[in-house]
Amino acid sequence: MHVLTEHSTLTSISDRSEMKRDSYIYGTRRDLPASDRDAAEEEAALVGLKPYGSTKALAMCMNYIIGTGCFGLPIAFVQAGLGLTTILILCGCGLSLISMNYTLEFMARANGVTKSREAGMVATAEAGVPLATPWPQHHLGYRKFDFAKIAGLFSGMRGRLLCQGIIAVYGIGTLWGFASMAGSSAASLFFDYSGLGNCNPYSGAPGLRCTVGYYVSLGMFGCIVVSLALKNLSSQAHIQTTLSVYRAFAFLLMLSTLLLKVSSEIGTGEVGHRFKAVGGFHFSKFAKGFGPSILALNCHYNMPDALQPLNYDEKENARLITFSALLISLSIYIALGVLGALAFDQVNPLVTLNWKHFTGCGDGWSPCISGNVSYFGLIVRLVIQLFPIVNVISAYPMIAISIADNISVHPSDSAQLSVSNRVSPSSPSIHMTALVPAIHTSQVQYRLLTAIPPLLLAGLFRQLDDILSAAGLLGFILVLTVPAYLQLISKKVCENEWGSEAGETEFSVWCIGNNTVTTFMLCISWVIFGTGVAALAFG
Repeated sequence: MHVLTEHSTLTSISDRSEMKRDSYIYGTRRDLPASDRDAAEEEAALVGLKPYGSTKALAMCMNYIIGTGCFGLPIAFVQAGLGLTTILILCGCGLSLISMNYTLEFMARANGVTKSREAGMVATAEAGVPLATPWPQHHLGYRKFDFAKIAGLFSGMRGRLLCQGIIAVYGIGTLWGFASMAGSSAASLFFDYSGLGNCNPYSGAPGLRCTVGYYVSLGMFGCIVVSLALKNLSSQAHIQTTLSVYRAFAFLLMLSTLLLKVSSEIGTGEVGHRFKAVGGFHFSKFAKGFGPSILALNCHYNMPDALQPLNYDEKENARLITFSALLISLSIYIALGVLGALAFDQVNPLVTLNWKHFTGCGDGWSPCISGNVSYFGLIVRLVIQLFPIVNVISAYPMIAISIADNISVHPSDSAQLSVSNRVSPSSPSIHMTALVPAIHTSQVQYRLLTAIPPLLLAGLFRQLDDILSAAGLLGFILVLTVPAYLQLISKKVCENEWGSEAGETEFSVWCIGNNTVTTFMLCISWVIFGTGVAALAFG
């Protein structure tokens, strides 16, 4: 490092761009100093983090990705056509994979820049004179950088507030829909299996008993998810892993029973008739397939929570973990959408309700000789009909934690440096804002503030299709626009301050991470957002 005096300046940008990073090789952690690893483990212990392995991280990512939207994919395939919806969901997956890589890159940059600036300030304080900021080592650590914090770090307070607003509106709308769906589904199931008749809380006149059932179900759901939202994600890893196993089992039952029904009806011509009826491309119904397909894999703003507890030595596997979760989900979605569209003459908007008459005999939906539903049929019916409820019990607290952490002010923010005052190549010195202690607000309060209002809204308003559709438009920004923007701005900050190679991370891929491609992705995201607005307005 170079000491600054009245007659000296820092090492030039061009000189620093030639610095050898012998202690770190991008793409592997085998050469990281033992001191870095020890410091990371101490940091995890300090914040009470319970690290987990790649398998649990994959389960967490899957839990974030697979929401209730997947149960509406079969009706999207029916309305927009098998070919059109498949193409849309494949395009959505491709864009999500690119955005996911951007997410991993700017998370790593946030960690590297913050640690580099902290090291520079500590060295300056010890020496008593300004010292050069060391070259940043961009890799993931145990310190969590939420989207809002990263936006503030690289684009200032305005960027942070804008990101917080988008996440808050989109997240609250999502949780509102989860709560409403859980209350109505649980009440409907209770009435069906208790012999009390039908209960549809969404109908114009559901009746007193059905309304009471909805509120009781909503209250029980609220108690479960709020208690989970107050636990750190690493502390509920076992619970979430168990729920992932349930999801996998339920999906297996759904796909296997659908495959049995379709295969048994191929010879009768029913499947061929449905295939012709559904068709391949219905461009007049483009809006019906567009939104669900593009947003089906929206999970990017949750990745800081899912990957923070990942074991330090396994963090280099973050891309493999996240990409695997996206591709597994894609495979399930296409299989569920195509088989669901071909298996039923009338596909319910919530496809799990098509198992309401599952008997377990013949093709699965055929009447049993005894006249009663088989025990196997009852088990399968119950497991699948409970699936949406279990799904939201898993996803609700995880999303609530992500939103709360994005809108809250963390105690660790006091150690974070703003780089909004960027260094130009001609700048003789580095401008750093002074460390200002953050305003400490209880994390519990923020999580309660995030988790409880959607439950109250679900109690007051049950029909919320238009509200959710409008809030869902922000999902296009979260999955495409925000990652591309943060990729561009974070890379620019690093290159301006340290040189042309300073933006490289352990996840950098030139063919998608260069500025030209990223700018193109940013433009595409606005085109898609505009298409979503048009689809909502005229669809």
